[in-house]
Amino acid sequence: MSDEPASGPSPDAGEQDPSVTTSGETTGAECPYCGSENTEREHPRGPSRCQSIHYCNDCLQQFKKFE
Repeated sequence: MSDEPASGPSPDAGEQDPSVTTSGETTGAECPYCGSENTEREHPRGPSRCQSIHYCNDCLQQFKKFE
């Protein structure tokens, strides 16, 4: 027998880490370049805790959004 933990997902693998969750939506942020709402949140944290990184699927630009 090994002292290593069993491989596989942890019991709470479906839960998101609360240190990286934001109140913002993951889709629908308005792109500041083209005005489209066809956007996705790429990362819940940007350069600061009150910003998130989004990507516009229409003009293909990345932008920051204040939460």
